[in-house]
Amino acid sequence: MKTIGIFEAKTTLPSVCAEIARTGEPVLVSRRGKPFVMISPPPPSVLNERPDIHTAWKAWEEPEGEGDFPDVGRMRQDRRESPFAHD
Repeated sequence: MKTIGIFEAKTTLPSVCAEIARTGEPVLVSRRGKPFVMISPPPPSVLNERPDIHTAWKAWEEPEGEGDFPDVGRMRQDRRESPFAHD
């Protein structure tokens, strides 16, 4: 496992992350010579959380309810004539 100092991690974080993603090996970050944190790739369970396209599409198509004003929608559907017509 590679070990780098916290200053090096701060200044080269994008390249450190790219190396971790490429190799899959975690990197130990030390502060004042002592282990501080470890940067590692995400576990496979996190990578596979995204739903398949069919499930996502069905969830997108489902109505979210009647909204804030459910009576207005029903009144509009019940009208047989123009709202601008005078009695």
